[in-house]
Amino acid sequence: MTKRFKSQLDVALFNNLNEMFIEKNWVNVIGYESFLEKYYIFLENLNDDERALILELTQDYLWITQDSYLRYLVDALTKLEKYEYLNLDKIYIIPLLSKEDREVGKDKSSKYVSYQCLDIQLSNHPLFANTVFQRVDNLEHLPKETKIAGNRNPVILVDDYVGTGETAESALQELLTIRAYDLQYVFVASLVAQQIGINRIVSQGYNFLVSLVRNRGISDKYSPAEATVKKNIMLDLEKRIGVQTKYTLGYGESEGLITMIRTPNNSFPAYWVEPEDKKWQPPFPRKSR
Repeated sequence: MTKRFKSQLDVALFNNLNEMFIEKNWVNVIGYESFLEKYYIFLENLNDDERALILELTQDYLWITQDSYLRYLVDALTKLEKYEYLNLDKIYIIPLLSKEDREVGKDKSSKYVSYQCLDIQLSNHPLFANTVFQRVDNLEHLPKETKIAGNRNPVILVDDYVGTGETAESALQELLTIRAYDLQYVFVASLVAQQIGINRIVSQGYNFLVSLVRNRGISDKYSPAEATVKKNIMLDLEKRIGVQTKYTLGYGESEGLITMIRTPNNSFPAYWVEPEDKKWQPPFPRKSR
């Protein structure tokens, strides 16, 4: 691909970036050439240390587009198979939402995932050939505790991504306040989850179903000494572009490297925050432009 704009950086970097994106299968996204150029301009405005770090982290960056959701969802849900005590003739599906978001009817990706559980393709999987997926928005409409225990049906809070586990924990607490289910029947299912979020939920006795598990992008990959150096580079970059303190290294210091339908605020803000001087557009913005 030929670079179509002026830049101070080497053309070889542009070509290497394109090759990386081909390997990551990002070339199939809508408006790929525009995305590639935007990414390059982003890199152009970084210093040498920042650019080297971003390029290194980009190798591990995961971008799951909407058309891949069902495949990851099925992979997560099929992990129910190991819970042999369950009866899968009926599965109750709840969008994973905070109490505040549920009360105002806020649109979240968890609602989209919950509707995907009704996709007819799931019935083609042997595990769910005789399963009825019942989607529930109002927690008051869930079956009573005795019915769930008697029928041994799972109740699953679903989402596309779990970061720190904070929202999932809040949603589970709300659920159990309304229906005091035995925890062996209560699940969180997510297409992707940070290990720190899984640990938080599992440590409280809940079950977790997930297709892909993600570790912290720097702290869990490098030696302590290397991680310190790289985090300091990232922190300097975040300070320069005006990242709010609560999003330092990603919300909850999750050090995420992921974009779903939207980019979670758990991802490194360098990828999604527009700098205060607006010299570039972030490659994975959280706000629609």
